[in-house]
Parts: sequence; structure tokens; C-alpha cells
Amino acid sequence: MLKFPNSNNSGPWARLDARTGILFISSSDGDKQAVDLKNKVIALDIQNATQGWLAVDAARADWHPVNGAWDNPPSENHKPGVDLRIYSATAFGDSPIRAMRGNSRGFTGFISEVEERVLAALDGDQAPAGTWPTIKINEITVVKAGQGSTISVGFTLAPIDKWASPEGASAPAKAAPVAKTAVMADEEF
Repeated sequence: MLKFPNSNNSGPWARLDARTGILFISSSDGDKQAVDLKNKVIALDIQNATQGWLAVDAARADWHPVNGAWDNPPSENHKPGVDLRIYSATAFGDSPIRAMRGNSRGFTGFISEVEERVLAALDGDQAPAGTWPTIKINEITVVKAGQGSTISVGFTLAPIDKWASPEGASAPAKAAPVAKTAVMADEEF
């Protein structure tokens, strides 16, 4: 599998390109492959997401988790980012759980919106043990942001009783687990 250079995570990864709206995943042959997320069902490990400083360029991804207060970024290229695991029973091939990091406005806004909708759906309750909030991606649109572009993700949150329970959800993303409770198929959402 491809690895994030200079990072602690060497397992299967996914990266949503904010310039194109395309999700790329690592493949077993050491290359990356594009995945069209439209109408796909994915689950996000929102509860264990971490914030930090992320700098991404053609050669590397440099991640610095924030432990406590946000200090100054490690460099002028580092922006606030999110690191979490995502799951898809159908879209991610032999590694349904993948590490995902991003620092675009669109990506961090998307993760924040998922978290807000999850909290509203739970209405003060706890998420069922071992489950990850599950969504269906309705669309990914590339939008202008400053002098560049980012993404806007439209999604539908699944009912709580349909949230995924990935096997190995508490294990590091280095493993290639399979679902113990399969999330509904994309077309059944």
C-alpha cells in the first residue's frame, strides 16, 4: 500500500482532492486509484477524529496532531486539518477501512457538518457502541474559494439503526478488516 510519508499511519488511505472533488485511494499495487463517491455509502469514525496541522504537497503529507491548545503552525504551508478513518463495504476494495486526512475548507467543513448532524440526531444520547455514523454522498461539487477551489459535499445521514459497525473499528487502520455488520448497500440507502 502507498504510505503517507512523514506520518505515523502507514495503512490504506483515502484522500479527497479539493481541486477536483475526486476521492483517491491507495491500491495494493502501490498506485492510487480514483473512486467516484456519488451515491456511495460511507461511514466516518467521527468520535475518534483528531485535529491538527497538515501540509500537503506533491512529495509528502506532513501531519502534526494538536494536543490541547492550537499553537502556531509548524510552517506557513500547514493549515488546520482533520484526521479520521472512513469505511465503505463496497467502494474501497480489499481495505474497507481507510485513513483520511484533509485540510481544505471544504473537507473540514464537511466533517464539521457530519458531526453537527450526528449530534442533532443523537439528541444528547450516546452513539450505539461500535458504530460509525453512516452517510450517503449525494454530490460533490467543486466551488471557488478565494483564488483557488474547494469542495462542497451534499450528503444524507442514515438513521442511527443503519450505522455501520466495522470489524476492527477500534483497531488501527493498518489492518484490512471486513464488516461484522454490513452497512446497507449503496442502492438500499
